Amino acid sequence: MGTTFLTTIKTLVRQRDVLLWAIAFPLVLSTLIYAMLGNLDEAYAIDPVDLVVVDDATYQATTGLPEMITALSVEGVQADGTALLDITYVDSDEAARQTLADGDYVGFITVDASGEPAFHVDARYASSTTGTRASIVKIVLDQYWQTASLVGAMGQADPELFSDPALLEKLATEVSYTQRTSVTANPVSDSLAYMYSSLAFSVVMMMTFALAAIEDIQANTSALGARRSLAGQSKIRTLAPAIAASWTVGFGVQLIGYTYVKFAFGTSFGGKDPAVLLTLAVGVLAMTFTGAFVGSLPIASGAKSGITATLSCFLSLFAGLYGTFAQDLAESAAENAPLFALANPARQVTQAFHALYYYDGYQQFGQAILALLALAGVFFVLSTLMLRRKRYASL
Repeated sequence: MGTTFLTTIKTLVRQRDVLLWAIAFPLVLSTLIYAMLGNLDEAYAIDPVDLVVVDDATYQATTGLPEMITALSVEGVQADGTALLDITYVDSDEAARQTLADGDYVGFITVDASGEPAFHVDARYASSTTGTRASIVKIVLDQYWQTASLVGAMGQADPELFSDPALLEKLATEVSYTQRTSVTANPVSDSLAYMYSSLAFSVVMMMTFALAAIEDIQANTSALGARRSLAGQSKIRTLAPAIAASWTVGFGVQLIGYTYVKFAFGTSFGGKDPAVLLTLAVGVLAMTFTGAFVGSLPIASGAKSGITATLSCFLSLFAGLYGTFAQDLAESAAENAPLFALANPARQVTQAFHALYYYDGYQQFGQAILALLALAGVFFVLSTLMLRRKRYASL
């Protein structure tokens, strides 16, 4: 059995078409996904808003506004350590308009004689991104003016109120009624979903190794299988090393893919790498027995290859591989057809990765692993029954 195991490994790694689809194609796919979607999370980040401020005597005489704008221009204001505003100062309205026309600024701020700030936005930048950034500036200025108006009204109504240090402290304190927190162990990442789906697709593709190995032990599909049948060796001594070799090569391929996406693209798995390796090992096991079952079907070899390719693409559709619509479809299928989602190995592999990244515990991860083990057990029984009693009329 040891010799058969080693021989099967050598045979599998020498099949160029199998290696192309099982190794090269998933690696190229993950590279393309990273190139197109790797900066997806950065697209939702708020860069410092480029603003022009007319720094004249009226602006300097305004109470609190220059200090507020300066504070928002300091690094570390945002959660990611960046500033909220990037200010360019000029001395007149004309200079502000010229600066706005010459550069890529959201708008400019002026202050009128009453001390009320005005925010001027250039119509050229009325895109969704700039519109969002302009809204941030408007909210900041509105909050400032509301506070300033309130303080002014209080001063006119009863100037003695400002003799109370506690009131002055309350007016100067920014009150926050909400607290920023996270319900997941790690920050939510949209791009990770696509990288996990590409790894799951690669796992499903490991059916090809088992298919090739099983065809080499059947007398009606290969000359090698015919010679093995004439040798009088028991089916179990032929089948077991073929399955073991298929799993070994498949798991080795997954180690290559995992190393590639982790270190080349910085893909995170929540720091639970041993559990990731377990997911790959169990996922490859399930697909090895699935490929063995397909290889045992009494149909032409070309049709079997077509089945594995089609099945890989179809299952990956419900793991969210093909974009936002596929992710929505996957979630809809999981909600309306939970048994189908449970029996989808691509879905369970991605669920295992998501569980490792987003959850502190291992309950959700364990459920995905159990589903993969159940799938492996079902196809182990089916493939064994198909191959164990197979007889041939002639060789």
